[in-house]
Parts: sequence; structure tokens; C-alpha cells
Amino acid sequence: MRGLVAFALLAGVALGQAGVPRFTREGLPHREDGKLLLFAPGMIVTMYGENLGLEPWCAQPIPEHGPYPLEACGVRVLVDGRAAGLLYVGPKQINFKMPAEAPEDGSAPIQVCVHDTCSERVVVR
Repeated sequence: MRGLVAFALLAGVALGQAGVPRFTREGLPHREDGKLLLFAPGMIVTMYGENLGLEPWCAQPIPEHGPYPLEACGVRVLVDGRAAGLLYVGPKQINFKMPAEAPEDGSAPIQVCVHDTCSERVVVR
């Protein structure tokens, strides 16, 4: 069992992942009055956090004007369980396009997964 745990830790280091992806509501876009923006289907969002992607960056080519991949360098962003299109993936920043099927009321849990390691779900209301 120890060998399996050691292998998993070494595999994470070899792939450039430093740990569990983490972000909070503060790492999502806010209005000038400090409240979170209401997200809408198709909206481009920039999020900030820790361990959001591989170090030093994702070298996978992403088309500048789409279609945007639902996974890049092993990274996925899930909005209400649906994969978002990725425009940029870095260790501290991800730019993504809200899925067309995202709730129109702007309320949904957002989660980042790097390979099989996922962040906590952050609920945006």
C-alpha cells in the first residue's frame, strides 16, 4: 500500500501538479461594488487560485477563437457538473467560457479538476 501512495505522489510531482486545486469566491470576477458578477451562459470568466494547472503552464495549443477544448493538459472546469470551454490554463489562473447549458440565474457550483484531483465545489449565487 505504501508503494502505491508513494507512486501516486511521485506521479503528481512528475506531471507538475503541486497539490489539490483551490480557489474561493474571492478568486472569481466581482462587480465594482464588491459583489460577485452574475454568470451567464457563454460568458468568459477568469478565475484565480492555487494549483489550478500544471507548472509552469499548459503548453497544449488552444484555439484563440474556439472551439475551446473541454480539457487541456488534464485540467477541466465543471459548472453545475458540465464541462466549460477552456481558453487558458495556468497554475494560478484559468480563463473559461461558461457552458451554454449553465443555469441562466447565475447560480451554480464551480469545480476545477486536474487529472483525478478536484477542488471543492464553490457555489456562485
